[in-house]
Amino acid sequence: MRILLIGFMGAGKSSVGRVLARLSGFRFIDLDARIEAEEGLDVRAIFQKHGEPYFRRKEARALQAVLQEDGVVIASGGGVVTSEEARALIEPLPYTVYLEASFDTIKARLLNDTRRPLWRSHARANDLYLERVPLYEALAKYRVTTDGRVPREVALEILNTIGLTRKNGNHAR
Repeated sequence: MRILLIGFMGAGKSSVGRVLARLSGFRFIDLDARIEAEEGLDVRAIFQKHGEPYFRRKEARALQAVLQEDGVVIASGGGVVTSEEARALIEPLPYTVYLEASFDTIKARLLNDTRRPLWRSHARANDLYLERVPLYEALAKYRVTTDGRVPREVALEILNTIGLTRKNGNHAR
């Protein structure tokens, strides 16, 4: 079983993913961290050195590799849905969860963030948000809001929604 978390930057994919993995007994994989380890550079530096198309190809290949693993919670990058190759990998997955957050929530969460290469201006980020939301909605089998919620609360809702039991054998409710 593989649970893939998708959503815009700042939606909580990594934070929720870590908690979800701990509650389910699955391993946590952060796709961006995997790419950074392979490249020896952070995402921002990869974008600066090689450009976004290069990063998206690496991201699709990394996604393909981690989808071969079982018992994992995968936090994707916010832009994974912009790649046709990645969308083709995501579409058939039974446990793709869109972590939905309003743009106002994302702005508040990323107020002082300098690590994200596409968070240059709020106007540009809002355009990206509006472009990507329909892609998240189309690919997700499940949708959970993260506005005003802590990662544990979101992770428990995901477990309940997909009918997965916690690692201690008790249902997540």
